[in-house]
Amino acid sequence: METEGMETEGMETQGMETLEKLLAFNTVEDMRSAWLAIPQETRESNWLGMMKAALDSRLESVAMLLVATIGADRTPGWAVTDVFSVLVIWYSKLPEASRKDQQIQLPQLLIHLLRYFPPSSYRFQQWTLGQTMSDCDPDLVAEIYAALQEHKHPLHWNTKLKIAGCLTKNTKYKLAALRLFESLFDDPKADIHGRRCAALATELFTLPHDWKDRRTPVEVRLLAEAFERVVGRGLSPNIVTYTAMIRALCSTNQLDAAWKIYEVMRNAGTTPDAHVFSVLLNGAKRALRLGSAIRVMEEATPDALREPYIWNDLVHTILLAAMEEAPPITLSQTPDPLPAFPSMLKVYSKFFDVKPLEKLIPGGLDVPTNHIITDLAWHEKLGPFIDQLPAAAPDKLVRPGLEILGIMLTGYTKSLSTTDDILSFYTHFRGLLSKRDPLRYQTPRRRIHAPTTSFSILYLAAPGC
Repeated sequence: METEGMETEGMETQGMETLEKLLAFNTVEDMRSAWLAIPQETRESNWLGMMKAALDSRLESVAMLLVATIGADRTPGWAVTDVFSVLVIWYSKLPEASRKDQQIQLPQLLIHLLRYFPPSSYRFQQWTLGQTMSDCDPDLVAEIYAALQEHKHPLHWNTKLKIAGCLTKNTKYKLAALRLFESLFDDPKADIHGRRCAALATELFTLPHDWKDRRTPVEVRLLAEAFERVVGRGLSPNIVTYTAMIRALCSTNQLDAAWKIYEVMRNAGTTPDAHVFSVLLNGAKRALRLGSAIRVMEEATPDALREPYIWNDLVHTILLAAMEEAPPITLSQTPDPLPAFPSMLKVYSKFFDVKPLEKLIPGGLDVPTNHIITDLAWHEKLGPFIDQLPAAAPDKLVRPGLEILGIMLTGYTKSLSTTDDILSFYTHFRGLLSKRDPLRYQTPRRRIHAPTTSFSILYLAAPGC
């Protein structure tokens, strides 16, 4: 026992001497040159003692010492990972200001250890990996994750969840985060029904506003296909996650794929709410898919059909479909009247109070159409459907907001066939403005999609302008 104690004491003494010699240099390169100048046998016998001395007295220099001294010799992997764990604990206890100064060192050290040594050389504790990445931005986490994969380092499902959660904060890593999230389903121990998995799923399948401008429909389709796979493997998304995925597909004009996710949702037993139907109807409007618009109204729940924005989008769909089918306009030709207003009015009057609209149109709402519209494709498809729409009782009609009034006035002005009719309309509006007529409209909660001219007139006619 006495001999062992003397050997340990001698090792510590030699380790301290080696430490002091290396710390005389200020850079990793110089420190490494000094280390390699020591005979290899001495380096291997002194490394543990030197590192213990550094952990006892110079913790702030341990990261530099690790980079400078390992690699050329048979440094024990267990010792390297233990030293790294001690560093993680020490860094976590530093004051906030000091921790921010040091936080880049740990991730870079981890990457160095993983990338510059043979695969499977080290097995870091999972909590140290999570702690190291906790303050990193997505770019650095992506680099660490790539190094872990190259090193063939095993990852606990909880560590994968943390990495995916960080990666999804940057849109360029969303697909990589999704692949990592999918890998959780291969681990029977992963808590895929837990709150954290559900929260990550919602974040993964919610696309930011700029996604459709920066990503291709192919990438969105891959996202949708992955969504179907994880639902098929047991994920139970909430209504928010389903809505986010459907919105992502509608925003990139992939309406068929959006309906497929809708079917997945229904088959999973989740009841769609008004927001789901609104997103699908808006997608049908954007794509001018009248069959989809009809399907939304046929499948919409009674609660959804009580929401004004559903009816706003349906009326707007009729207007856009009629405009799409109208003959192209040339500079030398007067545009034909658009025969959409009667159909728009028929839908409008099933849900909204007609009196505010009546006040805005000279001569009332009995507006004749100068065109036979039965041969128009949009009317042929929508006409029978419009007749079958449910109508609210007179005492249940909703007072219209600015958005729907703007859409209706756009349809009305486009139906006018003569200059006199157009002048009569604007003269009527001037009269309302001059009298400061007490028109009272709701402030719209959603972005106005109605054309600017009609909305501007409405806004000026509203009280307080």
